[in-house]
Amino acid sequence: MANPFRISVPSLLSFKGRLRRSHYWVTSFALGIVKAVLTVILAAAIGQIETKDGGFAASITELLFLWPTLALLVKRGHDRNRSIWFSLGLMALAILMTVGVAVADGFHEEVLMIACVVVVIGCFGFLIVDYGFIDGTQGPNRYGPSPKGIGAESQDVAAAFD
Repeated sequence: MANPFRISVPSLLSFKGRLRRSHYWVTSFALGIVKAVLTVILAAAIGQIETKDGGFAASITELLFLWPTLALLVKRGHDRNRSIWFSLGLMALAILMTVGVAVADGFHEEVLMIACVVVVIGCFGFLIVDYGFIDGTQGPNRYGPSPKGIGAESQDVAAAFD
């Protein structure tokens, strides 16, 4: 059985293959800690700590870690038998709606802001439940073998009779 606490750099750079829930959670948590520490260091370096406005530093850090974050999301989606476009589409929709919330200021745009918040919560809620709590596809799927090793033995036995 694979160690769920192993974090590998290639898994952070590649969009191929599948990722178990335990690896997804551990790697996402570790990546979040690294991003938080780097955001604080960057905010201190550019003088945003005193103003308590770390928005610029957080944005830069998120851009730096965009690729590994998307790689984790896509590979976890692959384990759920979801295409790259499904994962990226939900993330893009959530990001666009977040921008909509940031842009919508004023009384007349209150309905737009509420709609955007509902869509963002729905997208992220779906991703958290579907990718974080539901088991992946049992056995091999179109994205590769099961990261748990399920289904590999039956294929070896079937290949022996061919």
